[in-house]
Amino acid sequence: MPLKTLPMKRLPARILQSFEYGFTVAALILYSGGPFTVLLTGGFSQGDQQIQLTDFPIMRQLFSLSYLCILFLLSVHWKKAIRVASRGFCIMPLLAFAAASVFWSDFPQITQTRAIALIFTSLFGLYLATRYPPKEQIRVIGLAFVGIVFLSFAYAILIPKYGIMGGIHAGDWRGIYTHKNSLGKIMSFGGSILLLNLLIKTKRPFARYLYCLGLVGASALVVLSGSSGALINLFSMSLLLVLCQILRLNSKLLVSVVSALLCGISVAAFLIVTNLGQLAVMLGKDPTLTGRTKIWAQVLPKIMERPLFGHGYQGFWQKWDGESADVLYGQGWLVPHAHNGFLDLALDLGLIGLTLFILGFVLTLFRSLYLFQQHRNLEILWPVLLLFFFLIANIAENTMLKRNDLFWVLYSSSTFLVYSVRMQSPRQITQQSAARVESHAVTWIGMNNP
Repeated sequence: MPLKTLPMKRLPARILQSFEYGFTVAALILYSGGPFTVLLTGGFSQGDQQIQLTDFPIMRQLFSLSYLCILFLLSVHWKKAIRVASRGFCIMPLLAFAAASVFWSDFPQITQTRAIALIFTSLFGLYLATRYPPKEQIRVIGLAFVGIVFLSFAYAILIPKYGIMGGIHAGDWRGIYTHKNSLGKIMSFGGSILLLNLLIKTKRPFARYLYCLGLVGASALVVLSGSSGALINLFSMSLLLVLCQILRLNSKLLVSVVSALLCGISVAAFLIVTNLGQLAVMLGKDPTLTGRTKIWAQVLPKIMERPLFGHGYQGFWQKWDGESADVLYGQGWLVPHAHNGFLDLALDLGLIGLTLFILGFVLTLFRSLYLFQQHRNLEILWPVLLLFFFLIANIAENTMLKRNDLFWVLYSSSTFLVYSVRMQSPRQITQQSAARVESHAVTWIGMNNP
């Protein structure tokens, strides 16, 4: 009798597990910006007309439904969720400061509504860190990117009005997104995650074929999007991943090389930004980076008007109604953001908010590097990849502190995750190193003594 009832007892757990996997993959695709918004715009392309791209009632309802699902799933794992959330000291102060900005925002109602959405977006990251261990989290994120690849090809081939841009970017692919740069950005990071899944050992051959196909598709979509920045990002991310794979047996060298690489990129980014005009002329490109430098020049004085607290979360870019009107008049078009994550954060939350983010970012980065140094497992590497991409992606675009956004979900998840993985003691590290050396020695002897 007990043997007959056992499957029935396991059935609810299996149903819940299937629901969690399905919801996670679908929600990650939704938070990436697809696949519905481009359909709702009617195939709008830049240069056709000026319309509001994202504020559709059905999208608000979908995100509200996802919030309810997140609360339900967190309640299922509430004990672990509380334990993981208690270690989020690198992100909690920034979220609290964003929520508190309602008191000095020029648009307190908008700040309040969007700050709530930001908190739920961060809770989605908390759920990922609570529910999925690092290896499983990489796998489910990889499946979401595979889904994005297939959907993007389907849109471009079956309904090219939506999958391929017209207007001033005619012929460039955008897949399930509203702009080619969005597709390039998503696929450049997705390609590195799919490559990471291929490097991690698995007993599921079908999954490896799926990730391999997804990686080829993601690389092709980066090229078809016509985004040179995305191509550089994909190459940089893949190079970092391969470099870490080569150096992971030498932990001291690994941390030194990766730290030097990140510092070098930061210095190079600063030098490039401060000499953009001369560099662009040398390369035969637009010295204003398609108008970005003009926007930055107008935004900097606005930051200095409220240097400490900013204009409130999402309180600056309000088209013609707010302080952004001066920038819009100067540019002659509806500028959606500063095209730089750090400048946008300073506009919203001032230098205090920017400092809170930088401190949390640096602490999370070094914690991630030390965890990878100790465990030397590739699944521990994905927060480093995410933080590296987060740094370079916010130079010319904005993925920082954005509500209902995939990259803020993943940033929140990595922040909670790295402080949930235990640091190893020196004795454990010595034992694992000895076991690893012995394993390599046995393999070498076996190869030389057939």
